[in-house]
This record gives sequence, C-alpha cells and structure tokens, in this order.
Amino acid sequence: MPSLLKSCLCNCSAEITPMMVPHPLCPECQSEFVEKIEEDNDPRSFVEAGHEQGDDDDDGQEGQETVGLEDLLRVIHLLSSAPMTVNQRQQQAQVQSPGGYPTGTEAGAATSPFSLFNSQAARSASGNTTTNVARAAATDSHDEDVEMLDVEQDTEPRQQPQGPPTSISSLLERIGLELRFMNEGGQPGLGGFGGLFNMVGNPGDYVFGQGGLDDVITQMMEMQRTRAELQSEFVHFTFHKNKRFYKPMDKIIDYVEQDPHTREFSEMCPPPLPAGVDVSHYDYVKPCSPIQMNHLRLFNRKPRPMPQRYERAFRRAVRHVSALMALPEKLPMPTKLTLSTVRYDGSKFAGLDYARLKLKSRHQAHPMALSDAGIVWDTLLDGRIVQPHDTRLGGKGKLIERGAGGQAGRVDVDKDNISMGRLILMLSHRDLLILGALEQPLTAAYLDERWPIHIGQSWYHGGSEKFVNKMTRHAVYHCFDAKKFDAAIDGWLVKEALLILREQFVGGMDPKYDTLWSFVYESLVEVVICRDDGIRMQKHVGTTSGNCFNTLVQSIITMFLGYTALIVKAEERRGAIGIDMILMECEIDVLGDDMVMALEMNWVYLTKETLAAVVLDCFNIDWSGKKSFSTRQLMDDSLPGTIPFQGVQFLGAYFRHQRWGDGPYAPKIVVPYRPFKETYLSLMFPKYGEYAPEHSWLRAIGLYLNAAGNPETQLWLEKYLDYLETLDFERPTLWPKSMEKMVTRDYWNMGRLPPLPCRITIEQWYRITVLARENEE
Repeated sequence: MPSLLKSCLCNCSAEITPMMVPHPLCPECQSEFVEKIEEDNDPRSFVEAGHEQGDDDDDGQEGQETVGLEDLLRVIHLLSSAPMTVNQRQQQAQVQSPGGYPTGTEAGAATSPFSLFNSQAARSASGNTTTNVARAAATDSHDEDVEMLDVEQDTEPRQQPQGPPTSISSLLERIGLELRFMNEGGQPGLGGFGGLFNMVGNPGDYVFGQGGLDDVITQMMEMQRTRAELQSEFVHFTFHKNKRFYKPMDKIIDYVEQDPHTREFSEMCPPPLPAGVDVSHYDYVKPCSPIQMNHLRLFNRKPRPMPQRYERAFRRAVRHVSALMALPEKLPMPTKLTLSTVRYDGSKFAGLDYARLKLKSRHQAHPMALSDAGIVWDTLLDGRIVQPHDTRLGGKGKLIERGAGGQAGRVDVDKDNISMGRLILMLSHRDLLILGALEQPLTAAYLDERWPIHIGQSWYHGGSEKFVNKMTRHAVYHCFDAKKFDAAIDGWLVKEALLILREQFVGGMDPKYDTLWSFVYESLVEVVICRDDGIRMQKHVGTTSGNCFNTLVQSIITMFLGYTALIVKAEERRGAIGIDMILMECEIDVLGDDMVMALEMNWVYLTKETLAAVVLDCFNIDWSGKKSFSTRQLMDDSLPGTIPFQGVQFLGAYFRHQRWGDGPYAPKIVVPYRPFKETYLSLMFPKYGEYAPEHSWLRAIGLYLNAAGNPETQLWLEKYLDYLETLDFERPTLWPKSMEKMVTRDYWNMGRLPPLPCRITIEQWYRITVLARENEE
C-alpha cells in the first residue's frame, strides 16, 4: 500500500502527512503542490545517485532555476511540448554540480581580478575536462547562465500525448493551452516541468491539487514583480538569473518575549538600574527579511577610490601594519588535504545549493561538499576562475530602545529604513572548507596577546591584566567604533589586507595561487546574495559577515585607518621625523572595527574628532558615532566615590582595580566589568535558549561569568539564582548547543571550552579572572 508520507514542494519543503480535502493539502503552508514518497522509492536517493555518477541531467543543477515573467511563457510552452531527447539534452547541458560552474576553456576565459597581487594573470585552462571534475566542482558562472531547457532544439517527431490530470488541464484551459503529458520513454510524466521545482524521482509521484499550479504561477509572477522593484532601487547591484524558490521571505517583524522568571523576580527585588531606564521601552527585534534588506541598501553605492593626496601616508601605514603582522616563521601553504581538517559546526546551515538537495546542515552536506571543495581547489590551482557559491541572506537581531522622541511604540521598519542588528551572508559548506583551509592556520598563529589583533583572546586567566600592562605607559586613549563598517569598506582595502595575510605563507606569493586568493576576495566583496525567494543580487563593495576571513580582514583594515590618520597629522606637525616618532609612541589594538588607540604625551593634542575627520575624508568611513570616545583614564579604581565606566572600553569590557581579600593590604587585581543595565537587559530579553526555569538558570550562570566584576551585578545575580533554585527543575550539567556561544565568546581562548554550568562564588570568579589556566582548580 502506498505510503501517505509526502513532501511539500511549493513553500516549506517539509515532510508531511497531507490533509485530503479532497486534494492533498500541506498542513504546514496550505500548499496543494506535494510529492508522494514511497518507502522503497525515496526520491531523495535520485539526488545522491545522480551526484555520484556525474549524470548531466537537470537534477540539482542550474537547469532547475525558476525565472521571471518572460520565462513563464517558456514554462507554459514547455508544459505543452514534449521533452527533449537524451542527445539533445547532452548537447545543451553544462555538466555541473550544485550551483554548477563552467569548466574547460570556458572556466579559464576570465583572469584573476586580484591585480594588486602583482603576479602574472591567471593561466587559461587547456585540454578536456572530465565529467567527474565538472561534477564535483560547484558554482555558477555569473556571465554564462544555463537556460532551464532549450525546447527549440527538440526537432524529433513527438509522440502522441496522453491527457493530464483534470486539475492541471482545467487551469491550462483557462490559459488557453493544452498540456502534453508524456516523457521521452512514452510513459506519463511531467517532462521538463520538474526542473522548475524541487522535483526528483518519479514524476508520477507529484500531486497537483486544484489550486496547486495556480499557487506556483502566482509565486513566479510575484517573484518577477519583486525583482523589478529591487532592480529599480539597487542600481549598483548586478542581478543574476533567479534560482529555484526555497521558502517564503520572513516579512513579519517579530520580537523576543521577556523572560517570565526575570520579570517576576524583578517585581520582588527591583534591579539597580540607572535612573530613567524604563524596561518597557526596550525590545529585542528578531532577524527578518525587511531589516536585512535595509542593511543591504547600505551596500548600494559605487566603489570609492582613495584621494590621491593620501596615497603616500596610506602606503606608509600599509608597510607598518605589514611589519606588525609578520609572523616569525611563515606557515606552510595549505594543500587539498587540509580541507578535511577544517573545523566547522555541523548543525549550521549548509548553504542553499546543498539545502535544495535536502542537505540542510553542514553535517549532512559534508561528504558532498568536501568532494566539491577538493575539485574546486585543484581547478583554482590550475589557474581557472571559479565563482563562489551564492550566499544566503540572513542576520542577527538586536536590542533596541524604541520610541523616538521619548514616545513608546514599536519601530516602523519600512518607514524608518531601520538596519538594526547584523547582516550575515551565509556561506555554503563547500566555500567554508576552502576558505577555512587558509584562514584557520592564520587565526591560530595570531592568538598570542603580543599581536595587535585580539582574535580568540580572553579577559580571563590574566588576560585583563596583560592588556592593561600593555597600555599603561600612554597618556590618552581613543576608543573608536565605525558606523556600518561592513558596507563602508571598498575592495581595494580588502585586497591590501589579503596581501598581508597571503605573505604569511611559505611561497604564498607564487602566481599559481592567484586564482585561489581571487576566490577569497570574491567571497568577501563580489559575492552573489540569494534571497529565499530565489532572487539573486551581487554586491560590489563591502565585506561579508559570515565569511571566515571577515574578522581578520576587517581588523587589518581598521589598523590601516588608524595609522594613516596618525601619519597624516604627524607629518603635518613635524614632517618626516614626526612619522617615525608617532609610530614608536602609539599602540593600536583591534578586533574587527573595534579599536583602542593609545598615544603618549607628545600627541595628546590629536583629538578623536581630528583623527575621525581624516578617516572620513580618506576612506569614507565614519568614526564620529556616539560609541567613539576619548579618555585619559585607562581603568577605574575601586576607591569609594570613584565614578565607574570612565576608563577605556574594549570589546564590551571596562577595567577596574579590585582588592583580592578583606585586609587593607590585600593585593589589587585587574578585573573586567560591565554596566549592570547591559547584563539585566540580556536576562530580560534572552537571545539564547528558551523560557523554562533551567534555561533562565543557565543564562544567569553564564552572565555571572561574564559580568560578576561589577559588584552591583554580582549581588543581584546571586539573589536571582537563589530565587531560581527554589523552582522545580533539574540542574543541567552541560551547556545546550543553543547557549554554548553565549558563554564561549566571553570566556575561552580559541579551542578552549568554558567551565561546566554550575554556580560559583565571587572568590572562584576572581581565581578564573586572575590565575593562569594551569593554576585553575
């Protein structure tokens, strides 16, 4: 007896038990376009077999793309025509794997855009490309899009069609066409129509309800309308051929609910919030498509060259940063074997190219993606251009204070063009493996505190004291935070940063690696963004959050900005000797766009406004926001009456002295601390976990590790934990996956795990903060 399990193909792609009312209906999204799955004939096996055999049919390839209104007539024509023969498909198909990429001489036709590498242009490919090579490599050419099916090539006599199901026939009668429902073997089928959707396996398994095809055509016409609107607005993007619809765009603005346990305890024990702070005026906005598209609008601009008058100062800054970042021993250049050692989170999304093949997680996609990455690696080292896979549009939410002008009321995202939170462009797993093979050795090499980039460094185990000691000799501190940094960066800055990283490998500047580093550049700057509705748009400026190289590259660029501004002003005041002086009498520490610039007494006249003006004029990057400030106080003291939060802030932490012990001669230690308001709002509007008592308890445990350096926070959190432990729940012994990042981002060094979830005392917290790891109990 046939199985009742079906898969929704129109919207949610879920495995379902359909409602028969009277046609099969998806209970998740109410679509009538579903596929029947037989236990011994699972259509997903067709995908796997096709990939392994390197077949050049249309499953999982560029030929499945949905297209615009002009192609809707093509689809209808296809439905009314017999499919192509095998020979015709072989003549027309471009042999590709998920996303497909041009091979042979076509792939080698382009040259590396990485002109700043000062090496020879990429070599043209020669010789024949095997089917296996073409199968495993995976990305599409931006210049040569493969058509869905070329029905004009079908010149052989067509067989007499059979009648289609009534539901499709009635719809096509309204359109004025008759459906020819035959496959090339003479059996009933969908012909080439299956290429339009996620249709693999037996065409007879697909069920169209009365409104199923209506929904599909409406979806296509909506995509065409949306695409036209986007093209008229995003004039500095390049639009590419649409891909198959994945799922509806999440257009609803949604908010995180308040934690009920935090709210209840706050009524019993009011939190020590600053005067005037009203929690009801805050919201945590979840990520959604409208906010992500508002972010994307920031990239809708022309690339901007650097004014010529700053060229000499910039080149001097680049040489200085290159010297600061030079490793004492160069790293061995990664090989294809390195791909299998790249670390990744298997639970994360694998990219749209693999998700369309039902391989949604990185763990599921890894065998196929590793094979694809190996073939692409060889192709790149052969001097042929391979375009990165499309990235998926995504993002993170953000806590906001709502109500402009002091009025309550939730934000109007469309009206206010709000781009809160963070835009993330999700890499495919294949591209993560390629990029990670280069990035992960670099990241590991820069973990030590002697480097100016704070990658993986921690404020615990003596990290705070090391940072303070490094900065102590200076007289003034500028803390800079750039506005919308991702979108403000131009490609020439990225190339300069990548050159510095490339030089850290043995033989890294060999011309044979040009196309490999061109791939890295393209994945950061020139990447194609695919929305869930299938519309594809390529940006040409800015870097890509979600790319493994983004933090390293942005950190180096931030150093470029700081040192260029210092060199310009020092030369104006003291000539060439001033440049040498200021480079010896300053300290810059960075991570991404966060920077602390420490200057000695000779340079106290250089205000943050003066330096920010140079950066804006030279790089069109804005350092003048409210998060940027200057101070002459490195850290706060613990003496009575000391005003808190007047010293340096870096990576979310301020620093203060704390006596470790009760006696008047107890030693002073350096501890990181944060405003209570930040910690409290993180508890009230949880980004991680759920609302059960055990998750509230875990959040409080994690935030205690993060924020117990503030005595107000320490005392209130201890009372809150006492309250939570009166509730009936089982204490977790491990951090759940959804909350691991909350703790690890603040506690560990790269590759280190945080303590297991358990309550600790303030004395134990001091030990974690001060003592080296080998002395930790």
